[in-house]
Amino acid sequence: MANEQCHLKLTGLKGSHPLGALAAFGLLGCLSEASEFGIPRLHWERQDDWLAVLTTEQPVSRENLANHLIKRMGTWHNRCEFTWGDKIDTDPQRFADTARDAVDKATSQDRRKADFFAAFGCELIIPNGKLKPTAFQMTSGPQAFLKLLCELAASLSETPTKIGEKSKSERAKKAEEEKRKKREFEIQSSFHEALFGPWRYKDDQHSLGWDPTMERLHALRSKAPTKDKENLSVRAAVWLAAEALPLFPCAPVGRRLITRGFTEQRDNDRFSWPIWHCPLAIDTTRSLLALKALTEDNPPLSTLRAYGIVEIFRSQKVKTGGDRGYYRIFRPAYPCIERKA
Repeated sequence: MANEQCHLKLTGLKGSHPLGALAAFGLLGCLSEASEFGIPRLHWERQDDWLAVLTTEQPVSRENLANHLIKRMGTWHNRCEFTWGDKIDTDPQRFADTARDAVDKATSQDRRKADFFAAFGCELIIPNGKLKPTAFQMTSGPQAFLKLLCELAASLSETPTKIGEKSKSERAKKAEEEKRKKREFEIQSSFHEALFGPWRYKDDQHSLGWDPTMERLHALRSKAPTKDKENLSVRAAVWLAAEALPLFPCAPVGRRLITRGFTEQRDNDRFSWPIWHCPLAIDTTRSLLALKALTEDNPPLSTLRAYGIVEIFRSQKVKTGGDRGYYRIFRPAYPCIERKA
């Protein structure tokens, strides 16, 4: 029984979708912080699409998994990783000071904060005096990346029960309890939707440009861009994708900032990620995501198969809002191995 492994198919997280893949990576990162289910591992199974499969050493049900994630949310919207500024591309000194503090407090068991800052940018690359952000920051203007993450985390956090309000009537207390239970149910439903589908796109939080489904091709829509303010997303999937950022650190290369997984060329920025069939823990997954072969124009099939990689998906990162648009979004992904083999 000690060596028995439990498998849970995450039918909402599809490997051919950038947001789905990122959410699967983020989920693995979340679960790797706790020992409740043993050492978690991730792999993919081919059905109509590549579906994420979670492997654990202890049994885990859909409800257990959702409840674990809800409990973990806690005060994430107040953590220093997301509250040191509204945007990443801001004062480099402020970033450096906060990141240094996170590094000083990091331990071999808990380095999550430091890894987030490594994923946000590097104070050595400061074009125009502002910090160059990760390639995953695809928002612009009033769409402040870190502020949006805080709001997203808050929307998935349970409202704490207030204590010591004896003056409240029983009717008022009952109404508050019903409101709390309703919010708890809604948050649980959000995680169920993200992990097991179908994705219904009912949430009004921003998808941060990571979901190709939300690209607004205004020439084909009934509303003008200035009047179309609606954001629709699968908020728990977006949050889990944000949890994957520590797996994609940034590094200065010459005068450029390079984000793991990205090939940045003029008018052809691309994000590439692997699909594998053997259950892998977080450290092995991190190494796999760092392979240079993933981003090559012609990925070497023999090398990739030796690592157990069965597919690479690639998504182009494009501008929206016309030639002068500064907001970016991922386009639908395409396979790199299947069409080459």
